[in-house]
Amino acid sequence: CAQAKSLSSEVVRNFKLLKQLDEKVNMSKEKVAGDSNTYSAAKNKNSEEMKQLKSSIDDAQKNCLEWADEKVNLGKQCLQQIADKLRQLDDDMVRFDEIMLQQQAQAEEEEAEAANNTQKSSRDRDRKRKAPLSWLEVENFVEVEWDGEWWQAKIKKVKTRPGGAGGGIGGGSQYLNSKGEQVTSVFVEYVGGQEDENEWINLSTGRIRPPSENFHEPPPPPE
Repeated sequence: CAQAKSLSSEVVRNFKLLKQLDEKVNMSKEKVAGDSNTYSAAKNKNSEEMKQLKSSIDDAQKNCLEWADEKVNLGKQCLQQIADKLRQLDDDMVRFDEIMLQQQAQAEEEEAEAANNTQKSSRDRDRKRKAPLSWLEVENFVEVEWDGEWWQAKIKKVKTRPGGAGGGIGGGSQYLNSKGEQVTSVFVEYVGGQEDENEWINLSTGRIRPPSENFHEPPPPPE
């Protein structure tokens, strides 16, 4: 916009100069016409006065030609300024279109990436829901709550039933093994314990959890 205003100022100034040149040419033509009539009507054209008048007419005609050439050059300059600015504006529009297309492509790419991330997060959440259940396999170590403390044990047997909604720790989660079967209870063998302490544990009791580094800690308070 600033460049367009600058161009407009230059063109306006040049057009003012053209108008001034027109006025000077017209005034000079009128004077030449009047002086020429006077010179033509003179009987003694060799007098000093007529010689000076003839010289003045010649100078005025010469000035008219110079001003006419100046008008032509100034007009060409105006046209060149306008043409250059139009080309520059065309280039600016092309660059603007390229920027808009790049921004649009970037926005579409970011939108697609965000959608992919959302789908990936959803898949990750689904995997996380199932991942903790892989510990419900025979010979896997688990932790069992007994008398207010958590003890390490090993799963020796597993009871399953066809998949479906079922109660369990975590507020009604499904407990599936690697085969997709719903685990209802497990038979555990306590590490370092007596054989008669081994027992079946129903998952709905909340007394069993995946192994952790914090053994013999009291279970969390019920919510």
